[in-house]
Amino acid sequence: MDTVLHSTLAFRPALQLLDRIASPRVTEFALKEAGLSRTVLEGSPVFIPYRLQARFLQSASLKLSEKHIGAYLTEDFNYAAFGSYSEYVLGAPRLDVALSRAEKILPSIQRGSVLRNRVAGDHFVLGFDNMLGGTAGAELIDQDLPFVLQSVVREFCGRRWRPSWIELPEAHRGTETALQYIYNVEVRVGGSAAAIAIPLSDIETPNPRSSEERLTMTLAGIRDVRARQTPASTKEVVENALRANLAMGSADIETVADTLGVGVRKLQRQLQSENTSFKEVRVTEQAERSRILLSDTDMSVAEVAYNLGFSEVNSFRRTFVSWFGISPTRFRKLSGT
Repeated sequence: MDTVLHSTLAFRPALQLLDRIASPRVTEFALKEAGLSRTVLEGSPVFIPYRLQARFLQSASLKLSEKHIGAYLTEDFNYAAFGSYSEYVLGAPRLDVALSRAEKILPSIQRGSVLRNRVAGDHFVLGFDNMLGGTAGAELIDQDLPFVLQSVVREFCGRRWRPSWIELPEAHRGTETALQYIYNVEVRVGGSAAAIAIPLSDIETPNPRSSEERLTMTLAGIRDVRARQTPASTKEVVENALRANLAMGSADIETVADTLGVGVRKLQRQLQSENTSFKEVRVTEQAERSRILLSDTDMSVAEVAYNLGFSEVNSFRRTFVSWFGISPTRFRKLSGT
């Protein structure tokens, strides 16, 4: 499975920032066009194709008639929005160590994108290649990355720090003037990835936090990183896609395959090569999710059925009995919900 995956935890800031600058109608339109919902993005973190965030930004851009929405959304981005992942990075003793941690932690929140760093004269160029190629909206992801990268450096060098220049891929040629106005620094087009230039004199800037605070942040980040890893197999990718789609009442293979950007037959073959099938993965995910929703929420049985992809509540009741030997209502009473 070659899909570039992105944690919904890292997607949430884009949703929250769009909520701040646009009407609810715009946000809901963008979510619908991306095939997502707030339930998916605001629930327990799952990994979804990165191109869905690109599609989300593209839809918002078209609705608002703003081709630089990616940059505007992250103007005031706070890296702490990434939760305990950012704690691990920002708990580093120096900026260079923090950047090293960011590279180390990347596979825990994304799979497929890569950091492209280099030294250019007296600067360290910190770059992020989203690896989305010609995907619609990929250039909008590029636009938001300089502010995200800058937010890490500012945690060490101060809120007024700016990069010496910003680099963007060739697709942004012709937009330099407009983007320079937004970023308030020189923009160079033609690089291999979105990047910021950091003076080497700043690269070993010490962390302004106390040693006790840094230790607490680091340990919290490590715990979360160990608990959440990007899917390593087709089966795990499908499980994540199912979690997202089940929250919107869909559990068919066609929807999951479309979410992942692959054909149904290819998905079936990849699962078969891992000695499983879509049906087996779906049943396991539905059964586990049914237990959680019945024991940990006050959703009605009908609502639970919808959230598991069942079109009829009675069909869900019969299936639940076949899984656990008791009815959903009886299970809920025994669990004390």
